[in-house]
Amino acid sequence: MAEQTKPVQQGAKANTPAAPAKPAAAAAAPATGKVKSKRERFEEIVPKRMRDILRKLEILGNCSNRSGYEYTQKDIDKMFTAIEDKTKKVRAMFLPKTEADKEEEWKL
Repeated sequence: MAEQTKPVQQGAKANTPAAPAKPAAAAAAPATGKVKSKRERFEEIVPKRMRDILRKLEILGNCSNRSGYEYTQKDIDKMFTAIEDKTKKVRAMFLPKTEADKEEEWKL
């Protein structure tokens, strides 16, 4: 008995239904129609992003197992310098800009 297959349209992915696109405004507003405040959006988004970041750091820590990985002090220093540099840059994004900061940004 021969197996029958359904033809797939050109350019379409097999067995993948298209997800309906959400307008940008709909993503920020709850179903009740009340628009969330900036604080509410912050409190909703930040905990998940923090959990994700902290979990990734735990996963990175798994690479410290010397029975499975080989690395040098130079490798460790390079990794954590990159993490610390990025953390400083992101932290600075949350701080208010001073007049001195604004002047430094302008260059001809």
